[in-house]
Order: sequence, then C-alpha cells, then structure tokens
Amino acid sequence: CEEEDWKKENVYLSFSKIRGFLLLPSEKIIHHNISTQWVGVSKSNTHCFGEPFLQRIVFGIVGPDTVVQNWLLSTFGNGFLYNPVTQTLQETTTATNVGGGLSILTWKAGVVLTSIFLFFITTTLTSFTFRETQQRMLEFTIQLQNHVREERSLGKLVFTHVMENLLFVPIMVGMIFFLIEFYNGDKLLAFMVLSLVWVCEAFSVVSLRSQEGLQFFPRVFFLLFLVFHVYFFSF
Repeated sequence: CEEEDWKKENVYLSFSKIRGFLLLPSEKIIHHNISTQWVGVSKSNTHCFGEPFLQRIVFGIVGPDTVVQNWLLSTFGNGFLYNPVTQTLQETTTATNVGGGLSILTWKAGVVLTSIFLFFITTTLTSFTFRETQQRMLEFTIQLQNHVREERSLGKLVFTHVMENLLFVPIMVGMIFFLIEFYNGDKLLAFMVLSLVWVCEAFSVVSLRSQEGLQFFPRVFFLLFLVFHVYFFSF
C-alpha cells in the first residue's frame, strides 16, 4: 500500500501516543533520538483505498482523513493526530476505550441518538423554511397579478416580499454553524450535509407523487443519514 515516489517533507498527518512529540520541531526530534516511522500511501493503489469506484466514494464523500484515522486507530489504538497543513491537534479515541459492556452500549446509544437528533433538527428546519418560503412565493404571485391588473406600483410589494424571506437567512446560517460544531469545525462537511438535505427536501416536494415513493424515500434517506453519522461519530 506504500507509494514509492514521495517526499518526507510532504507530511499529511502525524500520529503519536504522546501529545508533546507532535509539537516538537524536526530538529528536536532528531536531537532527542525519538524514533519516527514514515509511511507513504498511494492514492491510486487499490490495496489502499480499494477499487476506483470505492476510491471516488472515499475521496468524494467520506474523505481520506477518516479512513487514515481508522487505519491508525486499528493499528496503534488511541493517541493524538496532528495535521501540519491546518496546524490542528486532536485526540483520537475508539469504542474500546470505554470500559465495560454497559459503558460501551451507552456510548453506542449516545452516538445513535446524536445522529437521530441531527436528522430531525436539519430536516425539520429545512422543511419549515422550504414550506414557508413556498407559501410566501404563492402569496407574492397572487398579489403581483393583482398589482399588475390594477396597474399599481410594484416596488413596495417586492421590497416587502424580499424582507420577509430574508428572515429565514439567519435560520440557515445558524444551522450551518450548529453543524460545524458537531462536525469538529469541518465547514465543507456541514455545508454538504445541509445542501444534501435541501436537495432531498426539494426532490420529495417536486417529484414524489406516488404513495410508494412517499413511504420509501424518507425511510431510505433516514437510514443512509443515520449510517453515515454513526460511522462519522464512531471514529
């Protein structure tokens, strides 16, 4: 799984059991004779990230950071992970770190409940915003037709409609910041999750008409949402 043509200067992630080792400069590490193991991982090697289809899923959806963290956790156990690009240091933990069967079960239940909580928060706020803006758009269309028919000024009507819809902007902005905190500061992931919920909500409103689709689609989306977040919060 190692890549032959790589340079030690291009470090992507650093792992250590001791937090202080990751904060030392390279010359101090050499001076104190701290042993270091270098691993170059090939992005295109099928032994690293699987077949091309799985590679697209890893780099497009899951992200290589999560996969690498799982490798390190399964190989070395708990420790500390340092990203020299973003200069962030985080502690990595696994379910095995929690002692006792009851504690492990409680920890797993907490992960599931957190995922369900995120699902209902995002879908409820998205559905509420989508429904309210749609209702205001219909009212605006009717009022616009009346104003055009009666040859009245449109400036006040348009201004009122825009200001009413701007009230939902803080809701979405607050939702994004809320998700960023849950995803450990990952802004891109928070935006992608919220965008996906928006797309699915719009799809269910515009395209779903059959009784089977109305019953099948929400359950499948909930299951996929739950599986992703259980995996994300578990590692």
